[in-house]
Amino acid sequence: MNTLPRFSTKANIEERQHLERVACARRVGMFTERMTVTPEFARLILEKFAPLGTNRRLRRMYAAQIARDISQGRWNANTHQGLAFREDGILQDGQHRLAACAESGVAITLPVTYGQPNDVFEVVDQGTPRTTADLIQRAGLDIPSSANAAALARLVLCLRGNDFAAAARGMSRAVVYEFVGDNRDSINHAVRVGMNTATGLKSKTSPSMLGAAFYLIIEAGAPEAVAHEFFDRLKDGVGLTKRSPILVLREATKAGAVYGRYTNSGERARASVAAIISAWNLWRAGKPCQSLNSILYSRETGVPTVTP
Repeated sequence: MNTLPRFSTKANIEERQHLERVACARRVGMFTERMTVTPEFARLILEKFAPLGTNRRLRRMYAAQIARDISQGRWNANTHQGLAFREDGILQDGQHRLAACAESGVAITLPVTYGQPNDVFEVVDQGTPRTTADLIQRAGLDIPSSANAAALARLVLCLRGNDFAAAARGMSRAVVYEFVGDNRDSINHAVRVGMNTATGLKSKTSPSMLGAAFYLIIEAGAPEAVAHEFFDRLKDGVGLTKRSPILVLREATKAGAVYGRYTNSGERARASVAAIISAWNLWRAGKPCQSLNSILYSRETGVPTVTP
């Protein structure tokens, strides 16, 4: 986000209305009303009523995520989170929502409080932000682990993009939550497979990585029974021959070798999913795995395409 442009003459009207509400709060005390906040009003407040030091540091990436949600119609006008102004009209809470409104160029509706005591800032919005897992759990989705579901969905969405790092940076909670809601049964299934396989492997590979690989394999059109056979053998190692791709993957996963050289969490996730899909492709083609290198991830080749 660049420096916000100068507000238009329309903002002069917005400023007068803002000051009238400030004066009203001085007469009647603190009050809250639902308002349609325009980009002009957002720019006005950020330029004239949010001096340095009165709010937390603006996190531009977070504001940009909110702006994308607004632009793409995912802003929920029924939210209880809004704006709060001190008794002198200075913004006390809501700068990220205002910055997002200004960037998106779209008006939003939200509750606005005037006349909040000046000392309230010390306790405003100090809790931990809700995670995607919190949203999934609150929505009552029938998923055995909301945390694994959120991590799995986020990983799948990032792997679909051409630039994993850029996708991860720009992935909002709303996008992940919407994806989980739209694909509830498939993600529920993949979460259970990932958790079950991880329990049998007793490795550091997370259930979400295993579940994401299962999800991508099924999504590519692989028969579900065949996919289950692959993950069952990965879990218990029963009936595997020496050069079986599943055995090589199982041993490498238990030893942490599939992602051992990577420290970045994103690359570790990609390396794990890539190794699983590489082993799947070899096993599906009936080919032996000649060495661990046959399934290891590399930045040059990336995550392979699934062979159904």
